[in-house]
Amino acid sequence: MKKTKEILILGIIFMLIFIFVTPVKAEEISFKTEVSTSKKNIKAGDTVEVIVSVKDINMGENGINTLEGTISYDKDIFEKVKNSDIKSANNWSTTYNDEGTALDGKFLAVTLNHGIKEDTQLLTITLKTKKDIEETTITKIELKDLTSNNGNNLVNTGTKSVDVKIEVEKTNQNLPEDNNTENNNINQNIIGGNNTGSSNTGTSNIKNTTTTQPKVDNTKSQSGLPKTGKTSLIVLAIVIGIILLIVFGIKTKNMKGI
Repeated sequence: MKKTKEILILGIIFMLIFIFVTPVKAEEISFKTEVSTSKKNIKAGDTVEVIVSVKDINMGENGINTLEGTISYDKDIFEKVKNSDIKSANNWSTTYNDEGTALDGKFLAVTLNHGIKEDTQLLTITLKTKKDIEETTITKIELKDLTSNNGNNLVNTGTKSVDVKIEVEKTNQNLPEDNNTENNNINQNIIGGNNTGSSNTGTSNIKNTTTTQPKVDNTKSQSGLPKTGKTSLIVLAIVIGIILLIVFGIKTKNMKGI
């Protein structure tokens, strides 16, 4: 009888040890949040879509029916995100706080159906880049503290982020260096600048374009007429001849009258 009691006591002790020492395995619940973009590279002034999905859902019989988090982005790069910039998908409904309060950027997505257990796209966020971005840059868009629950327990998947490259094209409005140099050389030659280096080329070009007029020899007659000296002698001889004829004619008349 005494041995029976001892065995009974030992059995109770072992049972208590087994109950308190052996861990009770709780139900493991988890899911993953996936964040992607419609484009990796965009130009200033363009838009990009951030797509939010859930997958690998292991949240028990109820699945998940909510997802909340905070949208964070560089406000020097993107225009302010508004409630109208968020579009829900697959029978989910999303509310977003864009009122500039302490909860600014907070969103809550709720499914209109029973809790889901399969991979699903929940919502799309459209962000527009500003037009006055001066340099190409890579910026980060974050969704912080992404959390859901199975009706009893909260599950936080942390922060997810995506990178977007904003490309800015720079236009060179200056003239080519060679053209500027040639124009400057010509201008310097015209206004009497220094004739050094390539300026000599500009000077020689200007000189070559100047035509030299031939000198006119005024001592030569262009029409083949006698020179002025010869013309005077001829006229003088004619005058003398006329005078001699007149004198000779008068003498002849006088002799006939005698």
